[in-house]
Order: sequence, then structure tokens, then C-alpha cells
Amino acid sequence: MTIIIFYYKFSVSATFHHSCKIFLGDGCVTKTFMMVWYIDMEAYHYNGNFIAKEIAIVNSDDSQCFHYFIKNPQDLPRRPATPSCYFQFKRHNLDWNFGKWNFTDAISDIQQHIKDDIVFAKGVEKTKFLQRWFPQLQDTVWISTPFKNLNKCFSALCNVKHGRNCARRKVHELMYADKLYKTHQLVEEVTFAFSLMSLDNK
Repeated sequence: MTIIIFYYKFSVSATFHHSCKIFLGDGCVTKTFMMVWYIDMEAYHYNGNFIAKEIAIVNSDDSQCFHYFIKNPQDLPRRPATPSCYFQFKRHNLDWNFGKWNFTDAISDIQQHIKDDIVFAKGVEKTKFLQRWFPQLQDTVWISTPFKNLNKCFSALCNVKHGRNCARRKVHELMYADKLYKTHQLVEEVTFAFSLMSLDNK
């Protein structure tokens, strides 16, 4: 029996919007990967709301990455003098008055890029907040490793250099971790398909 495997890069650099077909004799196992986006946000959390300061998105083949620094709300010209807001500032080092984009304009621009594509984020509260504008957004619950332990994409740090809690770096870390997970998952499915073929031949 001839076994032919057509594949698109079994590696974390794979472009996950292609199909993988595994032909086993007369049968065929098909795995299709749709184009997806990844999104991350750094923000202040005040009075029960997120005050976004930085948003980054990247698509699954890393060909498009968009990065936004968000202005403070007009009705809050100064950072609230609370210990939690001070702690949050020290965490992401993004000043309250720093930013170029209005939040609504940034969201509108992101929507134009993402359209109806699948979008992944990491974190329950962040995902719920962003789902108001991106209802297709999903939390990557299968990636249990916290961002502080994802350390493959420091080259993606933004030019502001405000530290490791940079949305641009984290969104690339999320993309890398998701590709790694899906690659391992695909290899397991291919292995399972071969095991079925082996049983059929006995």
C-alpha cells in the first residue's frame, strides 16, 4: 500500500489557514486550519471597568500586526489616585495620559482588519470585555501557561520599551504558544490515523 502525506510545515512556523490531507490508501483524513487573529490588551482597571492603554493584534501567519496606544478617557484627565492604579502603572509602565488613539477609533480599525475571522485572547476578564466588540473572540483556555512564563518572543517588544508586559510581545507569545499546541495536536491526529491504518492491515 502506498502512503502519501501532503502537509504544510509541521512546525510552529506553520501558516494555520491551510489544509492538511493525509491519504491512507483509499481513505483521507483532512484537517483544515482557518486564518485566525490574536489580540492582547494592557489596561488600567478602575471602578469596575477596563481603561485600555495598549492593544495589539497579529494574524496567524505573522504577516499583519497592528499596535495601538490608547488615550485616556476625556472625563478622566488624570490617573485616579488609588493604590491599585499606581500598582497597575508600575506593572505596565504606560502613563495615564500617554496614547495616540481614541479607544473607539482603535476598536473600529481593529474590526476592519479582523472582520469575521476567529480571534483568540488569553484571560477570562479580558476576553469578556473585548467580546463586546468582537463576539467571535475566544479565550485560549487550552494554554494554561501564564504570560510571565511565555518567553519566546521578546524580539516583538514595542519601541516604547515599557517592559515585558507589552501587548505586542504578549500577542506574539500567544500566537507562538497556540501554534505549538496545534502542531502537537496535529501530530497526535496523524499518529492516530497511522495506527488505524496499521490495525486495518492486520
